[in-house]
Amino acid sequence: ETLYELGILQIAQLRALPRSSLPARLGPDVLERLDQALGLIEELIVPVPAAQPIEARWSFEDPTADREILGSILQTLVADIAATLAARQSGAQRLACRLFCQGSPPVCLTIGTVRPTAVAGHLWELIALQLERVQLAGEVLAIELEVQAAGPLEIEQPELFPSGVNREQHSQLPVLLERLSS
Repeated sequence: ETLYELGILQIAQLRALPRSSLPARLGPDVLERLDQALGLIEELIVPVPAAQPIEARWSFEDPTADREILGSILQTLVADIAATLAARQSGAQRLACRLFCQGSPPVCLTIGTVRPTAVAGHLWELIALQLERVQLAGEVLAIELEVQAAGPLEIEQPELFPSGVNREQHSQLPVLLERLSS
């Protein structure tokens, strides 16, 4: 901002000024940044760390096949995942649920959403639709939920004056598609 206010719009203009006077006029970092831009000194690039995966697990002390218990635990795990997503301003687009049964490979349920969502009730509803159709090979030892794909939550600004467009009707179409695909 200071360079712009002084009318220095190009690096050549900055290089034309006496080097010894730059720190006093523009601050101590100007020479370092100029040398980095010209490739005279190294500039360390600090990578942005990958986001931690969003997952939740539950291990049963005694294996169970009771659907009500499984549903209750899944609701708790989905609520934990939704809270983590909301804290990151993200929403799940693909969520995998694995039920580890005794003596058989895990039962995998995968749900997908049209738009990223962090609404626990909606995610649970999509899992419940698949859970009621699945045949368990035995009692469940553990449950694991993992967000396989996430995206930023959509933010809609409320209207000050009604425009005659039913926004709720437009938001219900993706919900219907998600239920039908589950």
